[in-house]
Amino acid sequence: IMQGAVVACVNFALGLFPARLRRRLYKLPVVDRAARWVLRRLLGEVWEKPVVVSAGRLKGVCVLASGGLVKSLWLGMYESHIQDVFAGKVKEGMVVFDCGAHVGFFTLLAARLAGRGGSVYAFEPDSANRAVLERNIALNSFSNITVVPLSLIHISEPTRPLYISY
Repeated sequence: IMQGAVVACVNFALGLFPARLRRRLYKLPVVDRAARWVLRRLLGEVWEKPVVVSAGRLKGVCVLASGGLVKSLWLGMYESHIQDVFAGKVKEGMVVFDCGAHVGFFTLLAARLAGRGGSVYAFEPDSANRAVLERNIALNSFSNITVVPLSLIHISEPTRPLYISY
């Protein structure tokens, strides 16, 4: 209960600052380190409970996050420049392919922007990432997302590392 109350207070306080100012503050190393330290103390290294995104294009959406993604996902600042591109390109009723959906941040954003009349196909080959992706979709009751458990490319040589966060 204490964690939930602290998270709710921080979410409220963050919402009082303009997004542009928040972005600048988060880029300061001292603020970044302090935020990570507080989050680790409050929530541990891996979050078992979903948190509500406090700002950005996914404000109000629940997500699970871990490790280095915790601060930027929770605060809504995860790749904010790409969020802005999505908002400019994805329109109501569109079909979107998220190739390498990871844990679904951009999948959820595309689903929100495309609306009920649109569709999102989230391709994620890694089973651990896909499990978190599916939980994030379920937490938010998006019905316009289809998860596809495949990679869209097959390379026999040379191999490249797959980013896995869970």
